Amino acid sequence: MALSASARFKTRLSALVTRITRNRLTFVFFLFGFFHCFVQGMIQSFQFTLDAEYSSFFTSITKAAHVGPGNHTEVIQHGDRHQLRLCDDLPHNDGSCTIIFDSNDPKPIDIDHNSVGRGLIVKEIIGKSDTSAINTLTGVTLQSPKGSVALSQTCVNMLLLPAQRTQNSRRESLAFMLIQFWLFGISLMAMIRDSVPHVLTGLSARMLLTAWSTYALWRSPQYEQVYRSLIETAGTPCSFEIFGEYFQTRLKYEIIDAVLNCTALAIAAYLSLALLKRYNVESFNYVGAPPKIIRIHRYFMAVKVCLQLEAFVSLTAFGMWTDQIFNTYVGEITDYFKLFEAIFIIWTILLVPWIVTGWYGIRYEHRRATVIFIAVAFVFIASSTMLFSSQVYRWTYYSWPNFACYATASLVLLVASFVLAILCRMNFDQGLSQYLHAEAALAGSDFAQETFEHDIEKNTVGGMSDEKSKVSSVVPVPTYYTLPTLPMNSSGNSGRS
Repeated sequence: MALSASARFKTRLSALVTRITRNRLTFVFFLFGFFHCFVQGMIQSFQFTLDAEYSSFFTSITKAAHVGPGNHTEVIQHGDRHQLRLCDDLPHNDGSCTIIFDSNDPKPIDIDHNSVGRGLIVKEIIGKSDTSAINTLTGVTLQSPKGSVALSQTCVNMLLLPAQRTQNSRRESLAFMLIQFWLFGISLMAMIRDSVPHVLTGLSARMLLTAWSTYALWRSPQYEQVYRSLIETAGTPCSFEIFGEYFQTRLKYEIIDAVLNCTALAIAAYLSLALLKRYNVESFNYVGAPPKIIRIHRYFMAVKVCLQLEAFVSLTAFGMWTDQIFNTYVGEITDYFKLFEAIFIIWTILLVPWIVTGWYGIRYEHRRATVIFIAVAFVFIASSTMLFSSQVYRWTYYSWPNFACYATASLVLLVASFVLAILCRMNFDQGLSQYLHAEAALAGSDFAQETFEHDIEKNTVGGMSDEKSKVSSVVPVPTYYTLPTLPMNSSGNSGRS
């Protein structure tokens, strides 16, 4: 009698709980992944909220002033000197850009511009619904119950810089929130399937996250210095101090994030090493795979690691790029909007089938599927490289470091997948498919690994008793679609040595 849907769900849930709690190591690995996902998700959500408040505030000002949709800023730094240029096209030259402020130029200080007092009023306006930005002949006036602040048109243009940067910071926080859930899912799959590639994928992702969080700690003080020089200093076109609290709060979140990532990397490295040792013993020792099969199998596992990382990294990179095209000034200054849109659609449609085709083709040594996988990988590499011929893509890559990291990682993973797939294709018909079949059959039947020799190229295994050596020497190694044949004991029943 067929089980009901609820019964099947309970059965699968029970099996999942059994896998997670089967020993202390897997249970600790699960708890670590769950709590780290929860805490990191909260930290990223706090950063997202902070960036969203400031982004909305600056965007409301630029919209009230009717700033051109293609306008953007470029900061040129020479030591302590900061020059801000307003541009409306690419490439940046004297025809498309104008200098709106240079911190090194002598300037008279307007005694009416009390940067601290103006900053206190503006801080009260940020995030409040009872405020308004009114366009005037000379710029924008911010009005609220706490008072009003007049901003010149030059100041409004300068505020494009924090407006666009906080928008990108908000996108970064959203991506990092999503990656925490993806990481937890990867960790869960590693335990459910005893998957070495999933373990390595999670560890690699944590290494990248730790590197980025370290960079973010350096980046925030650099941004604060730029804003202080261009916007907060008395005598500048804006002359209001509003970023002190923003960067203090953000730096606290980034310190917590960096500490959590470093701690998570250390714990994940230890747990992953322990799990890898256990999985390797339970995997290769089932059928005593020869060194050549082990080497080919490692190529296959490396492909799986690259594909699992590619699934998130590529989608995130193209998602960020497409968001720039549709929702920022980038879409206004590009001549290839339709082409970029078509590339994104093709990538979105082909990415998941491409990953599945690669896994299937190499796992079962299917020549046609593997060739298709390699060909599509080449197309992906070519299209990713071709994007750098676009000025707007190069500018986005240069001006947004987080996007540059995702785009670079995606291209590196594509090249690695392409090369590893070729290596796997060159080693077809060497016994990998048969070995994986036998491994899955033995693992599924919970057959004891001690029944077989650890290396079919050796007749004895150190530490084994004479009885085990004698039994294992007559047991066939099931590497070619054969199930194990157990020796018969004196009572006529099969038993394990």
